[in-house]
Amino acid sequence: AVRDLKKGEAVRQQIIKETGNENIQLIECDLSDFESIKNCAKSVDTASPPINKIDLLILNAGLIASTRRITKQGHEVMMGTMHFGHALLTHLLLPKVAPGARIVFVNSTVHKWGKIDFSDMHSERSFDSLKAYGTAKLASLHFARALAKYLRNQGSDITVNNVHPGVSTYPLF
Repeated sequence: AVRDLKKGEAVRQQIIKETGNENIQLIECDLSDFESIKNCAKSVDTASPPINKIDLLILNAGLIASTRRITKQGHEVMMGTMHFGHALLTHLLLPKVAPGARIVFVNSTVHKWGKIDFSDMHSERSFDSLKAYGTAKLASLHFARALAKYLRNQGSDITVNNVHPGVSTYPLF
């Protein structure tokens, strides 16, 4: 799933060149727009060849806006993309997520800078770019935890992971 089909096609061609695997499909999906997300989920159903199951769902949309921007649905853009967009896409694709699959949320330790203020979810009264980013990541983290608990209570063996790219306390060598 890509927001920009032209850029996505360039990456798709590079993957094909490096792996020899031509079964790489692109589906347009702007995670800041609920209609685009719904169209993406429908495209998964009508893809050729069909996408019958998802073994790995990586939710990795990330952006930092220096000024307050609003999505088509009226959400502050970082919250709308990194939390609401991921949540809606996950909800729509969950029936296709295979037993034993992994759902990975790319979050950030910046969630520590966030604070969920339900009276100002979209930073209308006060906008600080880093705080809004942190709040969106915090909301995403809470959603991932709630999803993991829900799946566990349903008896599912699907795992939900939160990861922070680039930070590890384990030495690689």
